[in-house]
Amino acid sequence: MEPYRNNLGAQVSSLWEDAWDRVPGSKRIFLAIVLLSILAGFVAGLVSSGVHEILVVDGNGGSPLAALFSETFAIVLAAVVGVPFVTALVAAGLERARGNPITVSIIMQNQGLWLKALVAVLAFRLLEFLLVLAVPPISLGPLFLQDSGFSLSFLLLGGVAQTLSQLALLNIVDSNASPVEAIRASFQLVIDRPLLVIIYVIAVAVSSLLIGLTFGIAAIWFIPFLQICLALIYLRHDEPAQEPPESSATVEEPGIDWQVDRGT
Repeated sequence: MEPYRNNLGAQVSSLWEDAWDRVPGSKRIFLAIVLLSILAGFVAGLVSSGVHEILVVDGNGGSPLAALFSETFAIVLAAVVGVPFVTALVAAGLERARGNPITVSIIMQNQGLWLKALVAVLAFRLLEFLLVLAVPPISLGPLFLQDSGFSLSFLLLGGVAQTLSQLALLNIVDSNASPVEAIRASFQLVIDRPLLVIIYVIAVAVSSLLIGLTFGIAAIWFIPFLQICLALIYLRHDEPAQEPPESSATVEEPGIDWQVDRGT
């Protein structure tokens, strides 16, 4: 199904259908990447906790500067450890969006882009931090979710930051763009297709809610779907505008009687 730029409903329908069609056969690879990233994140969390205990808790509680360093260290370490896995997810989604099978070689060959990807991810982590400070939380959902810090603003702002970050990573993986070029291209896509991106961000928010409510089980389907869907948005961004086919119609001009097939 071809996307029609002047018809938002056709674009969304095309993306949803094509993305779901590519999910079967790819769930195991995505699940393996996610599980490995969780394991790596757990180890990174233990290291960050150890540094925090040494700098902040040891002695008289540590100084505010030590606390700031501890928090910054945890954020940077999480990004350093997580970037290879995020890049792998992006590369896998890009391959499935193109209709290609996911292979280990495809995933591994993009790990050389680690430094560029890290710079882009840290830039958007900073953006997410600033957005959270600027926008007050809007509680949403059951009370136990609200008590755990779950909020509408968290979902939407997190979705915006993740979408921009992964669009930048798509540019880096696909065209070996520099971090600045990739970040600029991600914002340009959002400017060119704001409604489509907003719908995707809402889909990320709803998927995050469902994944949480199902204790992670729904991630088996939603993570591949969202990655492939975003890759399709990226790939179709530069396609020429197309209109839905129309039936042939007769166009009359003085002295001329001819028929034009507008579907060609």
